[in-house]
Amino acid sequence: MVISLGITHKECYNCKCTKLMSEFNKNSSKKDGLCVWCRSCSSEGNKKHHKQTYETNCKNPEWIEKRRSYPVSHVPTKEYSRKAAAKYRLINRDKVKARLLTDYEIRAGRITRMPCEVCGDNITEAHHDDYSKPLDIRWLCKKHHAEHHRKHKT
Repeated sequence: MVISLGITHKECYNCKCTKLMSEFNKNSSKKDGLCVWCRSCSSEGNKKHHKQTYETNCKNPEWIEKRRSYPVSHVPTKEYSRKAAAKYRLINRDKVKARLLTDYEIRAGRITRMPCEVCGDNITEAHHDDYSKPLDIRWLCKKHHAEHHRKHKT
């Protein structure tokens, strides 16, 4: 990121004003990690875009009908999330029990995180080959954990 090189200002692509880098939103796809428009220009641009979109579409009867008939079930609510979590816990009892026990043992200090078995990275996740043996753990970094699950997916 450019900030580490001592540069503290950036020019907004829209208003052409030079502003502090803290006045730009983050954007990891850009070289310096920041958006090209400052926050105030982005905000104004978004408001203008949404207003134009609404004004254009509110005259379109198909758009109005589509908005009215949008199913409420697609909007996640706390109740929906609770039910989904309860259903997951019911279906995956062994998995949930193994995770909870592992987390408890780590917090209690009876288990310590080890480096990744594959690459030696210190930031690791617990992997259970068999959920009926919750304390039989393999330590894998995020990358190798995902890789392991992709290879052994049944």
